[in-house]
Amino acid sequence: MKYVWDNVKLARELGLQVELVNSIIPGLNDDGNVLKEVIEKTVVSIGKYTPLHLTRFFPSYKFIDSESIPISTLERAYELAKRVGLK
Repeated sequence: MKYVWDNVKLARELGLQVELVNSIIPGLNDDGNVLKEVIEKTVVSIGKYTPLHLTRFFPSYKFIDSESIPISTLERAYELAKRVGLK
């Protein structure tokens, strides 16, 4: 993950528009601590005005046996992002 954040920071320093997309997947990154880490890293590394798209996972292809993320998880992530300072 370090390389991802390093490249995101570099892109921002070069004056490029940066937007992040985080697909929330059950059992992989839907834990509150993981979501908080991504949100905090976004605010600290590239700024509180960086668009962070938190998307809802739907099962397909190799994850066909997984479940969709409940809307409540997205709502929780949204509230967390506001508390952390993401605009």
